[in-house]
Amino acid sequence: MREILERYMVELAKVSTQTRTETIALMGAAMHSTNVLGSPALAHELAGLLRRRQEAGELTDATDPDVAGLMLAAGYFATLTAWIDTGTPAFDLLERLLMTVRIVLDGIEPRCVDQQLMAGCRSQSGGTG
Repeated sequence: MREILERYMVELAKVSTQTRTETIALMGAAMHSTNVLGSPALAHELAGLLRRRQEAGELTDATDPDVAGLMLAAGYFATLTAWIDTGTPAFDLLERLLMTVRIVLDGIEPRCVDQQLMAGCRSQSGGTG
């Protein structure tokens, strides 16, 4: 699953970086004329991909493919918007997109597999778990 999503982001980044001028023009127009975060086609495409992977047992049953697809698409659009916001890119687009995939798949809290380690994991992260 990770490899598929990472490859997807590699291709999105490649197209955007190779055609930066066009990307700026298209995203500017899209942001003004449509709600790219409301129900973007990219979110539906990613949700379909995630749903197929879930049916293959690669995602937990608790994962909602529609929510995860929207999160990935929103992350893409937000990152792309920040990337085109300045004359010279302020960050590496591919690196940020791959970070988005990593955060969605891994989350932001530390994982504790062994229940006996949960208290130690919570205390290390400062979280309540």
